Amino acid sequence: MQSLQVARNCRRAVDPTPELRDFDALTGLAVRNFFRQRLEQQWDICRQGHRHLGLILIDFDKLSSFRANNHKHTVGAALADAAEVVRLACRRRADLAGRVRSGEFAVLLSDVDCDGTRMMAERIRRDVAELAISRGGDPQGGILTVTAGAICVVPPASHFPHTLMIACDHVLRDAKDEGGNCIGVRCSL
Repeated sequence: MQSLQVARNCRRAVDPTPELRDFDALTGLAVRNFFRQRLEQQWDICRQGHRHLGLILIDFDKLSSFRANNHKHTVGAALADAAEVVRLACRRRADLAGRVRSGEFAVLLSDVDCDGTRMMAERIRRDVAELAISRGGDPQGGILTVTAGAICVVPPASHFPHTLMIACDHVLRDAKDEGGNCIGVRCSL
């Protein structure tokens, strides 16, 4: 993560391009608007080519316990560390990780089937848990974990890209209802 920050600072000094506003300063992941633009582009590409498009939403379990105990520096460090895990999981050039809400990340996977999307979601969940980020002030203790909701489809012409986000959000909420630190996957809208 440090090398990414150094590269950004050097680039900013030489050429303060508008692309820098497309990435979150804390996490280094794409910001919500840039992520949504890429989702729309990939939706069209995958729909026209009849290829799979996967989306994973990643939500931190009990992140509010950090905030409730005024450990804001811990929240930022935890988000940055977890973002690095998510970023490193995106190994292909077409993969994109983004910060779509305050405590929620997303991964866009084009041309990856349902099994590949499931494996990516599980890898991220496992790797964040392996960071063993302490909850600090959480009275129940433990480590920070994430829950992921994933969906993978060949985009139908009868739907729009935001339909994928909405469906994936439902899968994530269902997984959260299971108790957290798990993944939920659906292979249809």
